[in-house]
Amino acid sequence: MIRTIYLNTAINCNKTTTTGGKNLIYSFDIPPTNINKNSKLKVMSIIHTHTAGAGSKLNIILKIRDIQYNNESYLGNDGFFPTIITLDTEKPSYYNGVELTLNKQNINFINLIGTDDITNLNGGIDSNINFCIILQIEDA
Repeated sequence: MIRTIYLNTAINCNKTTTTGGKNLIYSFDIPPTNINKNSKLKVMSIIHTHTAGAGSKLNIILKIRDIQYNNESYLGNDGFFPTIITLDTEKPSYYNGVELTLNKQNINFINLIGTDDITNLNGGIDSNINFCIILQIEDA
């Protein structure tokens, strides 16, 4: 079975902000979902409200937390939650998504951590920027 999960930060999303007022954690309630061992999670699409103009390029890194995944299939050197997507807002159609192999679990929420600063993983994303992301979970 393939399940599609649509998340919109402008609607029904609880946001946790940094001390600088940027959005850091995006929390979404979803219907209870059973995930089988070795299911795959990947980003299918993302759009955002940032308007790129001269000198207004924005890099966005989104990480997923509170999801159990196979840590042998995802390796990162930042010691943080797994990155699911990086994107460059100057080239909206250019993004790199990651496929995660999931462990057996039940979920009813998804938490994403966002930053626009590759040197500060807790940097957050400008609170004026919203995004819609489509995730897909494919059973093993």
